[in-house]
Amino acid sequence: MKVFVGYPSKHRSEAREVAGYLRSQGDEVWLDVDALAGGDDWDAERLEAQRSADFIIHLCSNAINSRGGPVVREIRETLRLLEDQPFRSNLALCMRLEDVRLPSELMSLHYIDIFRGGWKQQLDKAIGK
Repeated sequence: MKVFVGYPSKHRSEAREVAGYLRSQGDEVWLDVDALAGGDDWDAERLEAQRSADFIIHLCSNAINSRGGPVVREIRETLRLLEDQPFRSNLALCMRLEDVRLPSELMSLHYIDIFRGGWKQQLDKAIGK
């Protein structure tokens, strides 16, 4: 399964942990710090990775409520992709890194709390392993 992982830049270590776990389960993971090389068109590469993903994960913290930029563009693109999916399809998931109130736009998506533990089993269930 091709999985896209989006995250606020200050949570790079958590993103690497999630990506590492998914890779250990045999998934192909797109994580910007691993996939991009100097000179790449970051937005174009990210957009292509999101659009070709079988599953999209967004790591969420208070940073998504307090800043704009790439992380917000990624989330908005995921919401656009969801509009074209069949009802009740399982394309995207939020993983909360802290006890954060998700923006109303994300309230229709199920979420997993990493900070409470047991996230690996919950993630496996969410992506149908």
